Amino acid sequence: MRKETDVYVCRKLFLYYFLTEHGFVPFANRPDKFDCSKRVWLYKDSQEIRAAVEDFYAHKPAHL
Repeated sequence: MRKETDVYVCRKLFLYYFLTEHGFVPFANRPDKFDCSKRVWLYKDSQEIRAAVEDFYAHKPAHL
């Protein structure tokens, strides 16, 4: 069962750049719980950020 949350966790650096370019500002960044050598960015979850993420994945270059 999925736990409902109001946080969107971004684990991809290029997605972080994309979201930043589109005006989204993370409220925190933390070590990734799956790989502590990497960082994740935390955003307030919303329909707008979900739409931006869908747009990113729909139009991202193949090499990303």
